[in-house]
Amino acid sequence: ITNTRHRSNRKRSLSSPTKVAKGTSMVGSAIFVLLVSLLAQTPEANPGSVRTHHGATKFPSSITYTESELFLEGDTDVAPPKPAALSPVRTDVAGLACDFEAAIQAFNQEDRDIHVGRLLSACERLEGTMRRIGFNQGAKDIGGNIRKIRQLYSMAPPSQRDSMPDLLRYEMEMGVHDDSNGVRRIKDPSAAMGFLWLGRTLNYQNDMFRLMIDENEEPYHAARRAYDQDLKPHHSWAVQKICKAAMTTLKPMKKISVLSSLGGFEEDAFGQQENEATHRDLHQMMDSWKP
Repeated sequence: ITNTRHRSNRKRSLSSPTKVAKGTSMVGSAIFVLLVSLLAQTPEANPGSVRTHHGATKFPSSITYTESELFLEGDTDVAPPKPAALSPVRTDVAGLACDFEAAIQAFNQEDRDIHVGRLLSACERLEGTMRRIGFNQGAKDIGGNIRKIRQLYSMAPPSQRDSMPDLLRYEMEMGVHDDSNGVRRIKDPSAAMGFLWLGRTLNYQNDMFRLMIDENEEPYHAARRAYDQDLKPHHSWAVQKICKAAMTTLKPMKKISVLSSLGGFEEDAFGQQENEATHRDLHQMMDSWKP
């Protein structure tokens, strides 16, 4: 699929799908899989590849899931294991994790789908959270892509709006992605483009938080490393300069300030218990994103 606005004559083949990179979010991977399967189903399209004006995008060939462990009762004299004690502290991140889990609960190996309404609600809540902790550029990017999807979501028939494949098929049937030559292209603005960039943004958020809590990076350095990995390859030189300039506002931020705000605590009341609870719930949200 070729975007009408791309400026490069260089062609890159993606006929051989690649594996999901470490840190890639489940929601982002799900969006990419659905886009490539739905928007590339034309004789003119090259299966397994999508091209936008930001360059070629690779798609994962498979996504695997970890099965839950079950306790099977054997000898009646053997007591079942006691559940691990959980911190009684509840954080704001826990609600975000539940929202994203609800959005992707239908996405599995048998039924590849995402509940669009729940995904938008979860992303809107994430947008508000990012603004609250001072990541305004990230919040702006999330909000812009939500609006592209909401525009189509509000006008689609109720029977087609909450299934991502159905919603994207509805957009294609409207002719949004067709040009005068009958070649299907991802247009911008469109819900398809909104989904594509929302997935990339969630990948960026996932890697940034992982660097902060698992590798002890300060917010600015975590944001720069995550940007270089997840977003920079899709941005033009001019956009890269704008994004890097926007990230300089993160330099004064300290990790404890960001984590306490994420958890919904005042920084002076952010002790060990609150820190552990925030790490726990942030990991839960990130686990709902990654494959």
